[in-house]
Amino acid sequence: MSGVHNSPVGGVPMHGLQDVGLRQHDAPQGEGRVRHLGGHDIPQHPREARQEGQQRLDNTNVHLRRLSAFGVGLAAVLRCLVAIGTLGISEGIRAGIEKAIECYGTKSTPQVPVKVTIPGTGQEVDLDPSILPSRIPKDMTAEDLQRAVQEKIDRGHDLVSQLNGDTHDGSPCTLKDMTDIMFFLQAKSEGAKGSWEAGAFTISDPGNRINNFLNTCTGAYQRDSSHISDFQLLPGGSHRGIDSFGSGKDLDSFLPHGKTTLLFGKLPQSDGLKMPEERLYLKMEPYGAWLFAPKVQNDDGPHRYSSWRDIGAAIGHSLSFLETRGQGSAAGSFKERVPSSVKTSFNEMVETMPREIQEILTEGDPTDKSKGIRFMLANVDLALQEVEAGSDEHTALTEFATKVRQDYDHCGMRFGNEIIFTQQDIG
Repeated sequence: MSGVHNSPVGGVPMHGLQDVGLRQHDAPQGEGRVRHLGGHDIPQHPREARQEGQQRLDNTNVHLRRLSAFGVGLAAVLRCLVAIGTLGISEGIRAGIEKAIECYGTKSTPQVPVKVTIPGTGQEVDLDPSILPSRIPKDMTAEDLQRAVQEKIDRGHDLVSQLNGDTHDGSPCTLKDMTDIMFFLQAKSEGAKGSWEAGAFTISDPGNRINNFLNTCTGAYQRDSSHISDFQLLPGGSHRGIDSFGSGKDLDSFLPHGKTTLLFGKLPQSDGLKMPEERLYLKMEPYGAWLFAPKVQNDDGPHRYSSWRDIGAAIGHSLSFLETRGQGSAAGSFKERVPSSVKTSFNEMVETMPREIQEILTEGDPTDKSKGIRFMLANVDLALQEVEAGSDEHTALTEFATKVRQDYDHCGMRFGNEIIFTQQDIG
């Protein structure tokens, strides 16, 4: 037995264990192995060391991954904010420089009507000065300005007449050509409606010749549009844009009322969409939309490269879109939206009809933005054939149709309150 007491443990005699401080608590509960001896750690078994190290590494990695993910996310947000801030600053600086250049050597445009004559009819019109740039060159007189505007209108009329009559020489469209056409159409419409800035045109375009001519402009591009969507799904129907940034110093590329882009798209003859002839949709807007892709991607339409203006235009276009939501066809505007009064009258009339007549009246969803007044009246005409003459239903249908046809011209090709020109109007 005495030999047992003298046997060494880790190089220390057993009879000296009490002296070097081996305590019962040095061995964890449930473990036979001694972890500590004399205030010192006993080396672990290699397998245990690897397991413990892996556990510590895993815990550390979790924290590192979380910290890294947070850092990356924060950096992305900061980068985005810096980019937006830089864009805003650079756009503001650039706009300020352009404004200074535009104002240099100019004076305010005289706030007096501009007298012009509408070609084709000889009608004399006093155009509101709001149709003009806010500033003109200092050496330009009121007579010079009037002459320049009249020349734009005359050239626009000549172009439309040549294209409609298929006598154009085939030269590609320039910004000057495009703005001349729009000055002619705007002046002609203001001669009948008075001064207006928000609205759209549809014009006769046999053979899509005006549409095809505008497509040849080097600045033309395909773009998204929220207008008359069903027509955009037809072959070649994607809407196009041409941006133009004229001024008093550059009337050749100036659009009426200082708009900076023309949105256009063809309206093919279609029995399903009740469009009786080939026409063209035109709308001048304050911002372009090159960054917004068209609804139909395989349309073989025009393209152009990006411009530094496209980012600012996209922001402005989006804000303008949100600003006009819910306004309908506001007073003083001539948009293709169905006027609220017409839509309300139509819906109220439908509710008073028997179910079978309601089905006729609502066929094709006539209040949709691609349908409108021409659909409503076509359905009313069909419904009149199904009700008894002199009945309350017949009276209500007749009164609705009569009122709409009194208030709007060319109802057979009309969406809403847009300006409509036939071939005779612009020939």
